[in-house]
Amino acid sequence: MVETIDAFIDDELLRDMDLFWRVRSWGDLRALPVQEQALILPYIQQWAQGGADVTGLRLMECYHSVQEIRRRSVAATAAYDLVISPVSPDAAYPAEQPMPYPKVNEPMGHIGFTMPYNMSEQPAGTVLAGYTEDGRTIGAQISGRRFADELVMAAGSWFEQTAGVPAPVRAAMS
Repeated sequence: MVETIDAFIDDELLRDMDLFWRVRSWGDLRALPVQEQALILPYIQQWAQGGADVTGLRLMECYHSVQEIRRRSVAATAAYDLVISPVSPDAAYPAEQPMPYPKVNEPMGHIGFTMPYNMSEQPAGTVLAGYTEDGRTIGAQISGRRFADELVMAAGSWFEQTAGVPAPVRAAMS
């Protein structure tokens, strides 16, 4: 049986997750020698800098949001053996962009389907589900309950065999 489940992660939780990672990344970045900091993509430096002045209280609020993401993810999916969802809300972005949403102040909205399973320690895999009209790949994510790795892998294998979506054609490298 196939059922639709309601969204269980909202923009506020995504913003808090983004800020939590900015603080962590800022800590990692500033610990590097200046020469190594200069090797990091300027976009990433700017993004991480958004965590530079976050108070301990605000960081703890973000940490609690991480725990809420975990709680909601497990609760929303507990009744199901497997959940199939998109990998991203948008098609692939241009390779020249550092992220799908290239404005450094925007949170990482493109992780809304994948991040909850990472935070709740639920296994998930991505399978090729099709192509956009202009040839970009579309992925489907198959996730399961904690420790159901073998089931998720078997479902992904079954999907790939059954769907029969041809593998992308690789362009010849010059």
